[in-house]
Amino acid sequence: IGAMTLVLAAVLTEHRQAEAALGYSQAQLRELNAGLERRVADRTAELARSAADLRASEELFRASFDQAAAGVAL
Repeated sequence: IGAMTLVLAAVLTEHRQAEAALGYSQAQLRELNAGLERRVADRTAELARSAADLRASEELFRASFDQAAAGVAL
C-alpha cells in the first residue's frame, strides 16, 4: 500500500502541475487575444478616419474642378 500511495501522490502532483500550467496558458491566451482585439479596433478606426479624410479630399477636389472657370483638357 505504501508504494501505491507514493505513485498516486506523484500522479496527483503531476496532474495539479498540468492544471496550473494549463490555467497559466489560458490566461496568457486571453491576454493576447484582448490585446489583438484592441489593435484591430484601433486599426479599424484609423482606416475609417483615413477613408473619411480621402472622401472629403475627393469632394473638395471635385467641387474645385467643377467650379473652375477654364476647362481642363486631358
